[in-house]
Amino acid sequence: MSEKDLWSLHIKYGASFRSLTLYADEPEEYHKWVMNEINGLSPDGLAKLLKSTDAATQNSHYVISTEPLPGNRSTAERKFTSQYVFEECCKQTLRDKAETLRMFYDVLHNDPTTATAAGMVFDYRAHQFLRKGRDIDLFPILGHFSTRGKDAGKTVIYSDYTATKNNTDKKVVTLPDLKECIVTDETGMHVEQDTYYHPDHTNFPSVDSWVLVRPDPQGSPIFFIFQITINANTHDVKQKGLDMVDALDIPKDAWRCLVVFTPREVNPKIGPVSREYLERKFPGGVNIDRDFPVFHFPVDIDALF
Repeated sequence: MSEKDLWSLHIKYGASFRSLTLYADEPEEYHKWVMNEINGLSPDGLAKLLKSTDAATQNSHYVISTEPLPGNRSTAERKFTSQYVFEECCKQTLRDKAETLRMFYDVLHNDPTTATAAGMVFDYRAHQFLRKGRDIDLFPILGHFSTRGKDAGKTVIYSDYTATKNNTDKKVVTLPDLKECIVTDETGMHVEQDTYYHPDHTNFPSVDSWVLVRPDPQGSPIFFIFQITINANTHDVKQKGLDMVDALDIPKDAWRCLVVFTPREVNPKIGPVSREYLERKFPGGVNIDRDFPVFHFPVDIDALF
């Protein structure tokens, strides 16, 4: 197996170095072990496995990993080994049922040791939610140039949620039922209207999905870039992700905006977005809230699930 194939095995399953070595020539055998473990779990058993190492079995490492918690190396974090493994758990163990996903989210999201897993549940359900035809409420998140440190005047942070808190300046946009496209390395750059593009997490840093719609047949199309998060502190906007999105083939008259999709009470700082990037896109002067508009789409958990 080539180095590229080994890396693909690691990305897909979160396989350890030991497993990569053992199953390098028979990845289908590793897949069988993973699926056997997933198929043997009940929703309650999966929740217990995430909450405590006491529930661990000899083969549970195929599904759940234990690592030091970021920011507190003395505490263990329990999380799914990979996005692929998590999604298979949703399909096989949780049966993609909204009420079961809700139960799972409620069990996990208030505990810092399982917050990453809760975020994956929220992301998974958010993609299902956004694909279904609905009106979405968008509130502007206003930005400001940084004023301190070495990045003073060089980067923009979007953190003013006044509109969300006061329920003002709301834009309501109707999304139709959207067909889904899982973005792979073979997916072309052309963006079709009314298609929900959901890339692999490793493909588009800090960009979770995008869609091109035309709510008004007589008006310009709208290109939505979605970031989905339950992180109440900060959500990064990586330059690499923005550059990848900019390379997509969309109509020149499309209005572009970044939409941050969160639980109702979550208001993260969005950024930083570099001034150099904005001035390159908008030579001759930058109006950060007009040229790079960022909106908040807060959702009630009851409505989401």
